[in-house]
Amino acid sequence: MGDANRGGASAREIAEADRRLPLEDAELAARRAVGLAAFLWTCRRRGLLGGRRLEGLPGRGRGAGLEEAAGLAEERLGCSLFELPSAGRAGDAQATGLAGLGIDEETLRSALARSAVPKAALDVLAERVESLGAIHERLLGRRLRRRKDGRVGAEKSARAKRKGGIFYTPSCVARYVVEKCVGRGSEGEILDPACGSGAFLLAACRRLAGGGQTGGWAAEKVFAMDVDAEAVLAARRSVWLEIISARPRDDTGGVARTVAENIRAGDVLVDSVPKSWAGRFGAVVGNPPYRRELNSKVLLDRIAATDFGRRHRSPRMDLWYYFVHRSLELLQPGGRLSFIVGSYWTAGRGAEKVIAALEDQCH
Repeated sequence: MGDANRGGASAREIAEADRRLPLEDAELAARRAVGLAAFLWTCRRRGLLGGRRLEGLPGRGRGAGLEEAAGLAEERLGCSLFELPSAGRAGDAQATGLAGLGIDEETLRSALARSAVPKAALDVLAERVESLGAIHERLLGRRLRRRKDGRVGAEKSARAKRKGGIFYTPSCVARYVVEKCVGRGSEGEILDPACGSGAFLLAACRRLAGGGQTGGWAAEKVFAMDVDAEAVLAARRSVWLEIISARPRDDTGGVARTVAENIRAGDVLVDSVPKSWAGRFGAVVGNPPYRRELNSKVLLDRIAATDFGRRHRSPRMDLWYYFVHRSLELLQPGGRLSFIVGSYWTAGRGAEKVIAALEDQCH
């Protein structure tokens, strides 16, 4: 199908395999099933599943192979890497919704191969934990359409990504930002308040490891939030894999619980931020979502209705300005803030408050 349909092919195959699913549900099922399969594949290739083989599991019907593999892996690794996180109390989670999914092992493996990083084989997928996030991002940018002949086609949807203010960060850029903000083996804690699939978190783990500190120690230093629960799950899996692969003798379940506690689903601007986060972080880094007031009035009005929003709202502001204000609250004295943003704000009429905050509180 070519690169334009990579990733979307998995959703299309799942829709074709189970025609009972509405297309929107097929997209969701594809992201969750392929993301889970990629995680299980990577764990097996890294020797984290005790030799169990994804493709060798006995099936008791269509889709049983994936469900059984997930159940066995969950017993070994812990539920926090398999349940979809939800905003709220730490530990709240939703089922991934895969029970009864009508896909067979052959369809799943084909979808996984098509969703991998372009031109990368499944073996290469297991070598790059960034691939878990890349798969989620690729599938998120696809939509299904039913053709006149009844067959399902997949197509790119730049509109869906723009609507969500979603612009994911290449790993090389995330690494550059983190290296400028975080010292090797730093004792400070790092926060990404809009983490997506975890590019900055992986860069932070590797930066911390540069000082000789890895394993569970690194898990306790990396924090994040995001409104996309599926992206948060991908970020948790990626960070856990990065840490455990460096120190395979660590307590895998304990590290998974720490990662789940620190990498949360939620809106850092509206939802309750843990009191322990105030003034805590040595570095706040990331690529916050961009949404102008003209096209996102409902969202910005929701934030403006909070005490936090009333303090910082300006007419014609961008959503990411709020992330600056929140991050300044969460930074410790002497901490560093680095976001990737467009340059228009330097002369923007709605940026007066964010400019004043940077002038007054930063240098």
